[in-house]
Amino acid sequence: MLRHRAAFSLIFLMALPVATASAQALEDQVPQNTGSDPPKDRVLSEQKRWYGDAIIGTDAVALGLGVLGVTLLKGGNADAAGASLFIGGGLTYFAASPIVHGMHGRSGAALGSVGLRLAVPIVGTYLGAALAGAQHCGDESCQSRGITGGVVGFGFGMLAASIVDISLLAYEPKPNSTATQIALVPSIDPKRGSAGLNLVGAW
Repeated sequence: MLRHRAAFSLIFLMALPVATASAQALEDQVPQNTGSDPPKDRVLSEQKRWYGDAIIGTDAVALGLGVLGVTLLKGGNADAAGASLFIGGGLTYFAASPIVHGMHGRSGAALGSVGLRLAVPIVGTYLGAALAGAQHCGDESCQSRGITGGVVGFGFGMLAASIVDISLLAYEPKPNSTATQIALVPSIDPKRGSAGLNLVGAW
């Protein structure tokens, strides 16, 4: 009983910062509401833009590298290359999504992504190993089941973290189309043999 309570306490403590960071990231998407502002759900639907396709792409690359690395490692002919590809896939999974969030100016979402991609697979590993090795015994078959369950739980944890990241965190405010935009555009006129800069803008 004490062991189960410790397990649930560990899961809660690991999930708490992830949930906090994710909530903060979602809160950052919506401007603060005043008495004359429309409801937050309407503001969010009108002013958010999804960029999760970029994270889907990076996760697909990470998956491809990982699968190729495991395939080479199982073949036994290219251990160094297989290990490099496998490690590269792992680093891509854990680092690429936070970088994408950061490139969109969303530091809160980047921190939430890091927390999700680290904590959820660890929790999945623990739960998978605990469920697969429910019979507490010391023989080799029980240990093998526990390892297999941990690996499966880690994979499901990675998938769950990716889904939450893509579906909940990958939103940014739409650019304000009514804002004044001014730019200098170079222009070349070959017929007149002249060049210059044109000031263009949108109001």
